[in-house]
Amino acid sequence: MKRKKYIYLLFFILYFLLFACTEKQPFRFTGKTMGTTYSIIIADTLVNPDLIKSTKLKVDDLLKQVNKQMSTWDPNSEISMFNKKTDNEPLPISSDFINVLKLADVIFRESGGAFDPTVGPLVDLWGFGKEGVRLTPPSDEEVENRRKFIGFDLIEIVDDTMIKKSHPETQLDLSAIAKGFGVDKVADLLKSTGHKDFMVEIGGEVVASGRKKSGKWRIGIDR
Repeated sequence: MKRKKYIYLLFFILYFLLFACTEKQPFRFTGKTMGTTYSIIIADTLVNPDLIKSTKLKVDDLLKQVNKQMSTWDPNSEISMFNKKTDNEPLPISSDFINVLKLADVIFRESGGAFDPTVGPLVDLWGFGKEGVRLTPPSDEEVENRRKFIGFDLIEIVDDTMIKKSHPETQLDLSAIAKGFGVDKVADLLKSTGHKDFMVEIGGEVVASGRKKSGKWRIGIDR
């Protein structure tokens, strides 16, 4: 009788261990893109390091592509090449870049110009950008000089394949929506590879899908 109890106990322990080993475990991997960091948690995959490694490589390749299109941190990206131009000749760009520009145009117009991807030089002038902190505010003359080449309506999409500027000093910075675009692209990639439960975060932009092991995803918001 005791022997049977031990056999049942052993069977129960083996069953428990087998279940525990095959239970879904969340995976997290991180990296850098567009001058910031990204973090991805996949909660619907069985323990499979090879699959996770393959997924990370695909994500990195995708984000490198987005980076090459719209990152102002990459001096050779499409957007950086456009910003360096001092003529009004059209510059061929990728279809993804075109689509983000079209979205930016919609937001620019619906917000009455409150969202303006060309405002970077004015932000720099006030000491909040790459030119560094200012101890005194800029003069009215300095502000007016920069306002001459600020305005998203100075950007034109040509034949849905190219863009040009009507002022040689106009520059683009799509950071406000490019990271969100990257998050959506990564989410689409994960779904296309069969993942349903995941969270993607790039520089504070987040997409969550499905659930994690302990329940719903919880997102913190800094005020």
